[in-house]
Amino acid sequence: MYSYLLKTAWREILRFPGVSALIVIAIALGLAATMSSATIVWQLGADPIPGKSDKLHYVMMDAWDSEGYNTVFDPPEQLTFKDSMAAWEKAPAAKQAPMYKISLAVQPDRLDVAPAMHVGRATSRHFFELFEYPILEGSSWSAEEEREGALVVLISDKLRDALFGKGPVVGKELSGSGQRYRILGVYAAPKRLVNFHDVTNGPIERKEAFVMPMRTATRLELRTNGNTNCWSNSGDTFSSLMQSDCIWVQHWVLLNSAAEKASFQNWMDGYAAQQKQAGRFPRTANNNRLLTVPEHLEMQGVISNDARLAALIGWGFLLVSVVNATCLLLAKFLRGSRTSAIHIALGAARKKIFSLHLFQALILGLLAAGLGVVLTALSLWVMRTVSTSLDGVARMDGFVMGMLLLTSLIATLIAGVIPAWRVSRLSPAQSLRTN
Repeated sequence: MYSYLLKTAWREILRFPGVSALIVIAIALGLAATMSSATIVWQLGADPIPGKSDKLHYVMMDAWDSEGYNTVFDPPEQLTFKDSMAAWEKAPAAKQAPMYKISLAVQPDRLDVAPAMHVGRATSRHFFELFEYPILEGSSWSAEEEREGALVVLISDKLRDALFGKGPVVGKELSGSGQRYRILGVYAAPKRLVNFHDVTNGPIERKEAFVMPMRTATRLELRTNGNTNCWSNSGDTFSSLMQSDCIWVQHWVLLNSAAEKASFQNWMDGYAAQQKQAGRFPRTANNNRLLTVPEHLEMQGVISNDARLAALIGWGFLLVSVVNATCLLLAKFLRGSRTSAIHIALGAARKKIFSLHLFQALILGLLAAGLGVVLTALSLWVMRTVSTSLDGVARMDGFVMGMLLLTSLIATLIAGVIPAWRVSRLSPAQSLRTN
């Protein structure tokens, strides 16, 4: 039965190729507009670190003056260096990751590799564990090396391949900005699309090429490559920047329970009260927060209103496409209703006539899904070409293809039900007379 319906439906589609092509194109365009914009929103909104997103907390303390601060973020989106160091050294949490973005002018030892500027991160030895950066070779620096600010570094597998090839590199040295750093290990950047640990520099910034101890970077006075905001004069030296009330350090802490979170929150509030007595933290007494990863991404507006609007417009365009497809299907079915009328007159059940036309809609939906995949992939390619920051986000994957196929079938079912029902309810005499 189903074989007969499919063959008959396909024959009816080929009877009116122009109208059938218009239906496929209309639905495919709606699918491409919807899926390309929805892909961006879905990828950005996915949990970047499942199983740990409710345990990692972003530290926010309000060190700014009552005037001259950025009102978009309340409290400020980053910490001052001295507040971050106070939390790192005194707060009740064993695993913390203060950090800031840095860069090195890397001078390769090989003559066939050109010097280049590489962006990295200064942070604590717990960075790799907290943010699940797998270490492929070697290990992180020790607590003693962290305290001393040793000239050590871990590099990414991509930087290793570019500078040294595929062989082992632990114990070798990296020359950067006039210093020689001993390489302790090689890590692989996690395959996540949102670099949530430093959203202030862009949620889909490129991954770090190297990571070094925080105290090493500050001892060498490596200035931040990230965002720095000040409400007062920061001075001209790196030392004055560290002592200023400028915010330029991100600070994360691992808190595994509600009790640990409450303990850390109490420490922050107590520290703020001490700073208030010392003449700092003038705005409020307890404007200090610990945000989980989802709360942090929401606060930073990782999914912008423009992206949400684009996705909404895409769904609206798909709705218009379904309405157009419904009209085209109705015109097509009515144009061929003479055949249906003859079948009904010869005793065919109206249910079979309905099924026959619905099968036509489903076949057209599958064709539209195939064309929609091509158009969606092309649209995402254009997005990546126009904006390199979307390189890791605007990509087709199995989930998007599955959603596209499902959406296409649902859209064509919706578009085909009314025309199929309308044709199946025509009286044979009226249909034959009209045709």
